[in-house]
Amino acid sequence: MGAGAPGPGDPDRHPDIGAVHNKVAVGLDRARPFPRGGGQRLGGHRDKLVVGLQAGAVRGLPGGHHRHQEPGEGMTGGGIEEEARQNFNSGYNCAESVLVALSQQPLFQGRGAVQYIPRMATGFGGGLARNGSICGALAGGVIAIGLVLGRDDAKGSRDPCYPAVDRLLAEFQEAWGSWLCREISRVDLKTVSGQKIYQQVVHFEVCNQVVAWAARRAGELITEFVPGSTGIG
Repeated sequence: MGAGAPGPGDPDRHPDIGAVHNKVAVGLDRARPFPRGGGQRLGGHRDKLVVGLQAGAVRGLPGGHHRHQEPGEGMTGGGIEEEARQNFNSGYNCAESVLVALSQQPLFQGRGAVQYIPRMATGFGGGLARNGSICGALAGGVIAIGLVLGRDDAKGSRDPCYPAVDRLLAEFQEAWGSWLCREISRVDLKTVSGQKIYQQVVHFEVCNQVVAWAARRAGELITEFVPGSTGIG
């Protein structure tokens, strides 16, 4: 599949995240005030965030935009997506969930680094240890691509790893509007109130979808770039 914009009915189109952000806004509104010592990163921007989200303002994400899901759209429930979701709902973080799901596939067997899964992905959860940076699900997909398509020494070629990662990044940006955890989730995971909203709404309504998408798309790209591969999931 190419890196072009997904069309109507394309499984790469994400759910109606605008409605989810409204739920996050309501949760934030109910969470006031922030506990002492918490919420400093949101600080005075908190009320603006609540008002903006309740008004349906889901624009302003750099380099991308959000679409609305059409009836009948959505990702399928089986295969690698479902395994990634199950991992995520069983306690693995977003990065671990994607990597663990993909590492069970035949293409990963016999690779020495597999013994370090999930620990190699643990620090990427929540946008690098809950700092809201690069999305952990995206990072898990990049790690998985590197395990199969990466080089073994300094003289090896960076291809096809780099082209596959480029594709994943471009398509992730198109599907979710940002690479950043804080902009996809709209919560600050460094605060008590942000974690509460994440646990009540964002984990299930947003991140579950992102984790499933990242696992599926990373797997598809690995398959595409490995000659003679029979597929993942």
